[in-house]
Amino acid sequence: MNSRYPSPVKVLVELLFVVSVILICIGAAFGKLDEFVGHPMLAFVLFCGAVFLWYRFQET
Repeated sequence: MNSRYPSPVKVLVELLFVVSVILICIGAAFGKLDEFVGHPMLAFVLFCGAVFLWYRFQET
């Protein structure tokens, strides 16, 4: 097995994915929390973008 550290881009994409999921969960649980989850559509767009980038970088 080749165990090497993931590239910084993959780490950033996974972090973006986790943050977007957290924003969606907080927005669903508590509604609007000031400026943090004021735009649920933005969290959804971040989620879709993160899924797309994650899938793309898994192939490489």
